[in-house]
This record gives sequence, structure tokens and C-alpha cells, in this order.
Amino acid sequence: AAREVFLVRDFRDMVASMRAYNARKGSGDFGRDLAGSDDAWLAYLRQNFLVLRNAWRSRGEPGSLIRYEDLIRDPTASLQSILSSLDLDGSPNTIALMLAAADAPELRGHGTASSPSDSIGRWRRDLPPEVISAVEQAFGDLLDDFGYAGTG
Repeated sequence: AAREVFLVRDFRDMVASMRAYNARKGSGDFGRDLAGSDDAWLAYLRQNFLVLRNAWRSRGEPGSLIRYEDLIRDPTASLQSILSSLDLDGSPNTIALMLAAADAPELRGHGTASSPSDSIGRWRRDLPPEVISAVEQAFGDLLDDFGYAGTG
């Protein structure tokens, strides 16, 4: 009776965040060290995103897809929806405890934007035009499938 929740984020923002993280750490995390070029890295990421999409399409239930942007903009409503779809306790107290746990000190400093809300749409200001074009070419169909069409 296992149930799944699929969390997705605009892939353009993910690439912007991964690039910023790698630049800050001086590393090639997120598979970048395995790829010989940015195009090869985007192809590698695409394969991972296809796995997510295919899993969601084959096993997803109504309410099982959660968009990062919705979770950040309205965490209470998003958590209520998630918990309800899983038949779990979605009381205000439970949600307050979840939100408090998400503000754990050990998680601070991991992000690459000044705040979670600043991470939404960051690709518009952080990615050079040629990278935006390559990312949209690599992930255009996936952006459509997950509801990010027309957000460019």
C-alpha cells in the first residue's frame, strides 16, 4: 500500500542552482564531473528527469505531483494537500511541526539563493542566453509535461 509523492522543480531553476552550487564549492556535483561538456551534462540530466516523468506517469495518483514553487509560495496549503492525498494527519499542529523541522540549522547554508522564494525564476537572471536556449531545448517537452509551459 505504498504511496508516492513526486516533487518537481522548474528544470531551468535546477540547472541555475546546480551551476551556482558547483561554482561556490569548486566541484562538479550533480553529474557535471561525469560529463565532458555542458551539452553532455544536460543530456545526462535529461535522462534523470525522464525517469522522474515516467515514474510519475506510470505510478502517480491524483495529487501526487507537487511543484516546488507551490510548496515554497504556500507551504501550508501544499502540505495539507500532500498529507490529505496520503490519508495522513494534516492538522495545523502537524503542519506547524513540519515547517519548524524544515528550518533546521544544519540545512542553512546549503542553498544558493538568498531565500527559497528568490530561487524561483532565478534562471532568468542567472543563466546566460545561450544556456537558457540549451536548457529549453534539452528539457522543453518535460517542462510542458510538468506544467512549466509558458513560464519562460
